[in-house]
Amino acid sequence: MLAVVVNNSLTLFQSEFLGVRMLVPHFITALNQVLTSVKPLEGISFKGNFLRESSIHILKSLVCLPAHFSDIFSNIRPQLAQLILEGLKTEEDTKNRQMLLWTATAFLYDNIEHPDLRDFSHNFCTFLLTKVVSGTWAISDILQGLDVLAEVSNLYQYVNHYNKDTAGYIVSTLARYLEIWMTQPIKKEETIPESQIIKSFYCALDWIMADNRNQWILSNPLCLKLVLEAIEIGITGQKYVPGNQQQPVPEKDPKNKRTTVDTTKGKQQLKTFNSPTDKIREAANFVLLNMVNHVDNYPTPVGPSSGSALSSERDLVEKFNLKGHFVTTFVYHNTVYSVIRHPRAKGNSKVSTVIRDDTGRYVWSAELNLNGTQFVDPGDDDAVAPAVAKEQPAVEVDEELLQTLSGFLSDAEKRMQDKVLRLSEVASNKESNLLKGRNFGRNVNIALQHPHPPLWDDNADKTVTRLFMSNLGLLNTHNFDDLFFVERFTDMDRQFNYAQNFNLLDKTKERGTFSLGVIYVMKGQDETAVLENESGSKSYQKFLRKLGWGVNLNEHVGHSGNLDPKVSGNLALYYANYSCEVIFQVATMMPNRESSSKQLHKQRLINGNRVLISWVEDLDEYTPPSGSTYVFNIVIHPLPSGLFMIRIFDRGMGHDPQKECPFGPALDTMILSQHVLASVVRQTALNVSRLTEERGKSNTMRQFLIEDFIARHHVEQPMNQFFAYNFAD
Repeated sequence: MLAVVVNNSLTLFQSEFLGVRMLVPHFITALNQVLTSVKPLEGISFKGNFLRESSIHILKSLVCLPAHFSDIFSNIRPQLAQLILEGLKTEEDTKNRQMLLWTATAFLYDNIEHPDLRDFSHNFCTFLLTKVVSGTWAISDILQGLDVLAEVSNLYQYVNHYNKDTAGYIVSTLARYLEIWMTQPIKKEETIPESQIIKSFYCALDWIMADNRNQWILSNPLCLKLVLEAIEIGITGQKYVPGNQQQPVPEKDPKNKRTTVDTTKGKQQLKTFNSPTDKIREAANFVLLNMVNHVDNYPTPVGPSSGSALSSERDLVEKFNLKGHFVTTFVYHNTVYSVIRHPRAKGNSKVSTVIRDDTGRYVWSAELNLNGTQFVDPGDDDAVAPAVAKEQPAVEVDEELLQTLSGFLSDAEKRMQDKVLRLSEVASNKESNLLKGRNFGRNVNIALQHPHPPLWDDNADKTVTRLFMSNLGLLNTHNFDDLFFVERFTDMDRQFNYAQNFNLLDKTKERGTFSLGVIYVMKGQDETAVLENESGSKSYQKFLRKLGWGVNLNEHVGHSGNLDPKVSGNLALYYANYSCEVIFQVATMMPNRESSSKQLHKQRLINGNRVLISWVEDLDEYTPPSGSTYVFNIVIHPLPSGLFMIRIFDRGMGHDPQKECPFGPALDTMILSQHVLASVVRQTALNVSRLTEERGKSNTMRQFLIEDFIARHHVEQPMNQFFAYNFAD
């Protein structure tokens, strides 16, 4: 009887019949009996895991009740938490387990603020982590577990409130096992799949960046050390151990193996390990770049819409009223530098530098400061204090000796002597008076002065640029093979156009960018009428307000998804975090055109998205848009009780819906409350979109564009011309 009731009640709580929720406690008891049982129930004739799957479908309709009907169903919250954890421990079917994982995530989103779940979030994360590192699940379930674990990082502020060690525990554990997985001996039956290592890196990064207000990892040096060691192994294939001489290891050999030193024993011993693949290196490098650029620096002062500086060479040249040829552009290790020199005045040496790499564009200002406090005016006579002369003691005259000597002189000689003495006395008096007037030369300024700017025009003065590059250690013969200047003039003798040549690179975002379509479907509307809607219900408007935040497209510097304010209106919905940007192309926020009966300007935008979110008032009459290129349609249907049912229409995302459930946290036929509706739907749409775009793809594209720029514009010079270029044009 139990099995018959459960298998025929899949849509019972979605129907919202009067009094149907009176059965909730009884169904929880039944689900507990089914999902927590290790062995099949006696007397059940249903084949396979059909009964457990039916139980999970019913559970998807119940997890929203404690938050929505808090006065009535608050007491079932601990029961549901226990049921989910115990069900995960006993579930063996891949699809059922994945459905249960996403159901647990939705339950967390809706109930984590309640004190009853003080321990559930930590226990749930610990359970997932244990299954991931132990390898007791199938690889598809482990990957799903990592996705869910990363998803829970969005609730960090609540998880951290209940248990401040959860984030550190998760990241430290993943880092330790990443090191183990990447350095284990080669055994085919035990080899950890590449995808598991990559997702573990990304999961750890999500938890590291979970709190953008107070970066917890900065106060956890042990965890930071473990993460950086895992990154080191992921990128180089080696781990540095102080006091041990490392053996040189090639990046790759024909057998895809490497040798390293086993430093755990008293003497050096060579072992054979798996070499990190290119994708593992990319993942480890992606984590490192995000940590270096975003820890304690996201969102930036510019705001979450841009992780890069807004100014370019042209902006700085115009701002400081400089000239275009004041810019010196060079490339060093796949990073492009544009050093903009400022004219020297009063001895100040100042540059502005635009730096471009695969993580974005950055602008720094630098000024030479040698005395540590303030710059000295070269016209100041007290730049270096003059030396003070010491007075010499007077010489005593022996009068008796002079009289004796005078006795040997004739009268004529005595008269000549007296004349000479009188002339000498006069000259001495004049000299003495002159020296006294000049303070005996003790006030003469003999200080060394700062060099004045050159006599030639500032147009040819490259001293500031040369000093800046030299002080950074770039003008070193060791860097000669890695540093290239960029051509100053094209073949047609036109000055290098920075805006034109950097246009494509600067337009390539440093984060993943996604566009999601949103439509509102009233009862009885066809596809054309849907696009004419310019408003929706109060619940729909509340959903939009939580889906993202409004941006003015005329001022917006982030991803715009081809939205043109002249066509789609000035306002758009936008969402961003450290790794991605999302623009929502909401049909009701775009103005209608009287000249277009089919609103083609909306149709082209909405139908071009791979993921479509539809708010549908009458689900029975809804048909997904026929001309759309979407592959995943998330449908939101409001129920009379104020709850919302989710329907998923999947055109084929490359998975078998009968065997796995890779997308979440929103699942087909799941019931959600208004409180978490926008968050859960947005995260589901993002998770689906990410399946078609690997993380780090934007960084890879920027790196490709930089390499292409270098190939087209770098100038190869002999060493003498290379250094001569740094003195004058």
